Amino acid sequence: MEDNRQNKRKKRKTFLYVLLTLLLIGGGGGIYAYQKFSPENYFKNVSVVTQPAEASETKPKSGVFNVLIMGTDQRPEDPAGHSDSMILLHMNLDKKQYNAISIPRDTRVYVKDYDGYTKLTSVQYVVQAENNSLDDGVKAAAQAVSDLTGVPIHYYAETTYWGLRDIIDSLGGIDIKLPYDVEITHSWIPQNHGKVVAAGKQHLDGTMAVEVARERHAIAEGEFGRQQLQEKVLLSVADAMLEPQNIVKLPKFVKALPDVITSTNMTQTDVLSLGLALKSFKPGQLAYHQLPGEYTTRYDDLLQANNDEFVVDSKEIKALVKKYFSN
Repeated sequence: MEDNRQNKRKKRKTFLYVLLTLLLIGGGGGIYAYQKFSPENYFKNVSVVTQPAEASETKPKSGVFNVLIMGTDQRPEDPAGHSDSMILLHMNLDKKQYNAISIPRDTRVYVKDYDGYTKLTSVQYVVQAENNSLDDGVKAAAQAVSDLTGVPIHYYAETTYWGLRDIIDSLGGIDIKLPYDVEITHSWIPQNHGKVVAAGKQHLDGTMAVEVARERHAIAEGEFGRQQLQEKVLLSVADAMLEPQNIVKLPKFVKALPDVITSTNMTQTDVLSLGLALKSFKPGQLAYHQLPGEYTTRYDDLLQANNDEFVVDSKEIKALVKKYFSN
């Protein structure tokens, strides 16, 4: 009986995705439009945004591309922001296999235009402040990630913590299972300082979900622990989006993305087609990998000071990329 109910729910979700796509694209040309924007057709030829400096440009395989998801700490009143979190996703839609690397904000990267090394978190800030352009700062950070990992980036999207909060609140909050108690010591809302979110299954609104995603000082594993929490938050957001009561909000949600995404090269139809591709997503299809390296004190050429930086093991990252990000 339970299996039948689950099958009915899956069929209903699939039907709703197709129906909403046709409605959003419009009337008489709906069947043609669905064929055009269905993932197997839509992602055949994907443009490259950033290419590793040392690599020759190669044509992407059909349905295979990389997406850089970025979070910035920029507040509305700030002139520029720092890249506070980054996740690089390798999407293989044909195989339904997805791999992700969380990149620490303190990762040491080389910036060609400045002929020097700095923390990844500083790249966006320096370029954005100098050029007075958010997009220039985000693209510079994306180029640094591309050079670091040796893979091209096809899509990027950045949101502020305010934007992530609004996304979660629009979904009615998220259900998340925390592996341990999380004390909020790095709060962005003063009244939340010192609060503890207990281990186990919790329902969090946007503000508390973001507080959990940002916390690192009270976590035993520091930055890597924070990456794991961020991954859990993002997976919980994805689960919430696939709930039947939220699927009907998809057209409204897609149209509202410019309000919460501060910089991206993804169009509304990119997002919609990707949503169709992920309609049957299962958590087991996504594998997370830790960036190999260690923290050490290095001289920061851009900031002209010594900093604690995460230095990536170049041999290990090449092996990781070859195994999980090349097909």
